[in-house]
Amino acid sequence: MQKPDNHSVRQFYLNQLNRETPAQASHQSLGSGALIGQSFRIMLRHPLPVLGPAFLVCLAALLLTGVLVGFEAALDLDEQTFGQTSFVADITSGALDLTVFAIIAAVLAQLTRDAKLDRPLRLRGYVPPALAAAVPIALLNGFLAIVFVMILVPAFLAGIFTLSTTVIVLFGLGMLVLGIWGYAVVAVMPPSVVIEGAGFRGLHRSAALTRSYRWPMALAIVPVWVCSVIPALATAYPVDLLMTMETPAGLGAAIVLYSAANALGVSLLSILVSLIYTRLREIKEGVGLDQIASVFD
Repeated sequence: MQKPDNHSVRQFYLNQLNRETPAQASHQSLGSGALIGQSFRIMLRHPLPVLGPAFLVCLAALLLTGVLVGFEAALDLDEQTFGQTSFVADITSGALDLTVFAIIAAVLAQLTRDAKLDRPLRLRGYVPPALAAAVPIALLNGFLAIVFVMILVPAFLAGIFTLSTTVIVLFGLGMLVLGIWGYAVVAVMPPSVVIEGAGFRGLHRSAALTRSYRWPMALAIVPVWVCSVIPALATAYPVDLLMTMETPAGLGAAIVLYSAANALGVSLLSILVSLIYTRLREIKEGVGLDQIASVFD
């Protein structure tokens, strides 16, 4: 098959960003189970290319966060009250967390595409697009975090002030359901930014692609998210134990272990999201992964 590298074909796919995804596209199954299986297969087949860059990014961010707010706080071992650290340090630490996710998601969106096509993995080639996409991804995630807090705080205060256990329980369940559904709406924003160059239109693009598939997406995302949390929970006690040694070796081992657990969790979820993005484009736009790779390489 000849590579569709002419300008008109490329422009056709770029124009997808400027229109709504067809609402009347024939409804097909998302295939949640198959997507979960593919996520684990890609992770197991390419552990070093997947986890290596993710680990390095998590490690660098953790070291910077440790310098800003202290390593006990950076490792989630020290509960801090608001204002205990400087406002600039708190904001910078939060920005680093968003940037870590953005870079890892951007790298793995490209890696997942190549892995699924059985093409050679080109880690160096992923870096420039990932860095370019990291800014809009991080800023859009920051915007979503602000929106979530604006919704969460008033509702939480209402439950507290009523002193009603029923209200608090209902609030918790409602926020859980809303959070799962809300994440499904914006989940494919990172791959749409890095693969399509959607930029700050990534949220709109994700909302259009995920329409009518948000609950099937949740069926895939929730179990993988649970699996991604397990490494962090499993390493919490060893990290705490290493920190109690109060030695440079103990601190170094704790930092490495914590970074590895974070890299594993973020990577697995990012791979799944990239596969969901590809599947949604196949269903809604008839664009196969080989076409995406050919046009945007």
